[in-house]
Amino acid sequence: MTKKKPDFLRDLDTAIMDELTGGGIKENAAGLVGTLTQIKEIKQLCGLPFCGYMAKLETVRPSGVPDEVTVVFAEDVPYRACNGIEFDVMQEFVEGSRLLLTGKAQTLKDFQSGRLLVYILADFVAVSEKAVEQDEVAVRGVIANKPTHRETPRGKHITDITVMYELRLLAGNGYTQELTAYEKTRLVERTKAALIRAKEEDGLEIQGKMRDLVAAMINESSTNVARMDAINNNATPEIKEQLKEGNLGITAAYEAAKLDEDEQKEIEDEYGRLCGWYPLRAQRCEVVEAAGQVYLRYLFANGEHGAIEFERVGIMTDFEYTDDLFGEDNRTLKPTMQLIHTQNEGIINAVKNSANIRFLAKVANILKPEDIKKERQRFTEDNLSADNDSGMIIYDNKFSELKQVESKPYTPNALQMQNIQENVCTHFGTNMDILQNKFDENTWNAYYEGKIEPFAIQLSLVMTNMSFTERERACGNAIFFSANRLQYASNATKLTPL
Repeated sequence: MTKKKPDFLRDLDTAIMDELTGGGIKENAAGLVGTLTQIKEIKQLCGLPFCGYMAKLETVRPSGVPDEVTVVFAEDVPYRACNGIEFDVMQEFVEGSRLLLTGKAQTLKDFQSGRLLVYILADFVAVSEKAVEQDEVAVRGVIANKPTHRETPRGKHITDITVMYELRLLAGNGYTQELTAYEKTRLVERTKAALIRAKEEDGLEIQGKMRDLVAAMINESSTNVARMDAINNNATPEIKEQLKEGNLGITAAYEAAKLDEDEQKEIEDEYGRLCGWYPLRAQRCEVVEAAGQVYLRYLFANGEHGAIEFERVGIMTDFEYTDDLFGEDNRTLKPTMQLIHTQNEGIINAVKNSANIRFLAKVANILKPEDIKKERQRFTEDNLSADNDSGMIIYDNKFSELKQVESKPYTPNALQMQNIQENVCTHFGTNMDILQNKFDENTWNAYYEGKIEPFAIQLSLVMTNMSFTERERACGNAIFFSANRLQYASNATKLTPL
């Protein structure tokens, strides 16, 4: 028996593929080493939004014939390969350098041109000049149609097999970046169209509902997929445009798509444009979820409730210690407020006690309790009532001694009252000079930089994100809030040249 000669290249490839596929667990894995011939930055891929790069790599077959492979990777993939260190990809990934990458084999059809793009969606990319030549792809799937046999010009016999596997090519955008409501709706439309084409042309068998398969592919709930499908099929172009601009959410667009065309136009005319903002108190709001959609439910002063998609809400909070949505209340100020209340009650009682005239009387003889009560009442009516307009007090020998009791109630002194006021001002980030309009130039500048300017910046960011779409913000649209710092400056400061 002749011992088989070891094939080191075959064993090396087997080890590499076993590592790439996790011992056969992964259904789609690719490992590639090649020479970079072309790279460019892209914002979309076959009409779908995709922020990243498209590159061309040249690999050499064992026969010496070069192949060109298209590689696509998201903008943050190179940074992850370098432990998060950011660099200029276009300067580091120069033509002629060797790239080592892993990822998945993908196909994506451009429905405008009709061309099919075959590429590697990389999840790891790095420059490696010493990397060993490697060009391996492992795909596990279902044979879609009957294999075909052919012979190459060089006499080799080849079998072409079409294998259907999970279409991460479309869902890849959903995993690599956050999509808007409109982009998700378009992704559902294109994914469904790709599945229908694969079913009709390639004989793909779909188990279960098409909606559930699309939901699993784009990592979305089946309910939202059904809503987006209804928007694609029934919404007017005007409603879709408002969804694209961000003026309508998926839920609002779905409800509008239930109406006929004329009613949809009325909704577009009435609600398609931003007409204002409404402030809500955090104490009257709560976050709820319904059918996979997050809403902000709020209470009006008249007792009625309303709700709006959470993505259309702007949040401005302070003291985010235990709640990053609604912030903290003023419970930390409660001890100080109780102290102020006690202080006010003390002042009121002091005024009341100061208005009363009190006497201490010593009875000369032994009297019964009821007789003492009668004498006290008689003495009060004769001497301390309003009828005594003489101002003189007269008592007989029933009382051996009579003297006035001076009331000296306790009230907080000025220093204690000042400390209490400072505690309140510190809690709200202000001071008495600002509240009583006694501030000077320096006090105003400190208050502006510490309180007004941070609030203005926060309000500007919130209002800008609420009012403009991402595209409008990219074009420079923004809302700015500011205050005139020179309004309270002295004339000398205003006249000082910069």
